[in-house]
Amino acid sequence: MLRDPRLFAPYARDLVWAESLVHVPDQAYLRVTGEDWDRRTRYSYASYANTAGWAGPGAPADDPDPG
Repeated sequence: MLRDPRLFAPYARDLVWAESLVHVPDQAYLRVTGEDWDRRTRYSYASYANTAGWAGPGAPADDPDPG
């Protein structure tokens, strides 16, 4: 995907849900080691976790209680 971002396009448009791609590294680690991968990520991949970084028209309003 890094060499050719166009390969990711089918996962980023229409009604295709690409969340399963987020779990690929964890599943691969489990498959190779037989253990869960206890890791922390620098950035949250949860939907709407980065709304503070959104700008411009159509950006979601600040939600004081996102939970």
